[in-house]
Parts: sequence; structure tokens; C-alpha cells
Amino acid sequence: MPSPALDRGLAAWTDQDLPCRLIAAVLDAAEATASGPLNPGPRPLPPAAATVDAGGGFASVALSARTALTLYEAHEGWSGGMADLEAEQAVDTVARLCRLAVAMAEAGLTPERALSVPAGRELVDVFAAVEVVLARATAFEPVEPGLVAALVAQAAPQVAAALAGAPAPARAHLDALIRAVDAAAEALSERVEGIAEAVR
Repeated sequence: MPSPALDRGLAAWTDQDLPCRLIAAVLDAAEATASGPLNPGPRPLPPAAATVDAGGGFASVALSARTALTLYEAHEGWSGGMADLEAEQAVDTVARLCRLAVAMAEAGLTPERALSVPAGRELVDVFAAVEVVLARATAFEPVEPGLVAALVAQAAPQVAAALAGAPAPARAHLDALIRAVDAAAEALSERVEGIAEAVR
């Protein structure tokens, strides 16, 4: 049975809303230099990625893509003083990943099924492109392998609280998402400039 929260979030967006246009632009940038599209065929559910921001409760008050772009530009310009924003972004990245895991578990899907359908793969691509690659990579320095796993491990109490009361499979979904996002981030690192331009 689909997650009520996910259904409400999807109903709130149209293809003309900023989050949906942003998601579409990021996906286009992620695919721009690939030998073939990352997600062939129609994109049935791109607004789903926007639902992870529903409900508030994040360390940063800015749109996650804006925070990621700010960090990217600071890293590209060798600017200092970003430690607090980096820490906030890391906390929010873990929170969003947990929300995705819970939503997938509430939908009654296995992790394998959730990440094999086009919408699931798009969620991973958008998440990796914005939350990880844009926030952490530069044109000359790719994302560190296993970065997402490290961020989640560092936030163990936060993760436990986020999954408390969630369906039992939520942890399995989170573990599957960690692996998928880490792999996607490594694959997309070389496209960080195009992703940044799409977000701008």
C-alpha cells in the first residue's frame, strides 16, 4: 500500500513547480555526458524526490539544492568558514535519506524492488547528484568512496530516532539506499559542473 505521506507529497507538485523543474534539470545534467541515459524510458515520478523535504525539521533553513550549490561554489573557490554549513548539510542529508527509507518501507516494497523501478532509480540519482556530488565534489576532486555510509555511521543516534516506529524493513531500505547512493555519487562525480549549472 502506498505511503499516505508520499501520496500527499506527490499530489502537491506539478511538473511546473520549482522542485520538479529542478529535479528534471539535475537528471538531465547527470545524463548529459553518459553514453546512454541513466534511466531509459519515461520518468513517471520525478516529483517523488521533492517529498523528502516535506515537514521541516532540518538543520538548514535553505532548500537543500541551494545549500549544496553554496558548498560547491565555496569548495571551488577554496573558501573557508564552511564547517558549520557542511555539518548542517551532513545532518540534513542523513535525515533525508532516512525519510526516503521510511517512505519506501511504508510503500510495502522490498529494497530490491524499490530501487529497480524507474522512480526509485531517479530518487537515487537526484539524491546522489545534489546531496552528495554537488555538496562535496569539485571539478578536480571527486566524492570520497563510501562517503554516505560514513555520514550515516557518524549520525547513528539520529538514524535510530528517525527509524523509530517505522516499519521493520526501513533499516534494510536505508542500507540499500546507502549502497546505491554511494555508487551513484562515484559515477556522477565527473558531472559536477553540469549539475551545478542545472541547479543555478
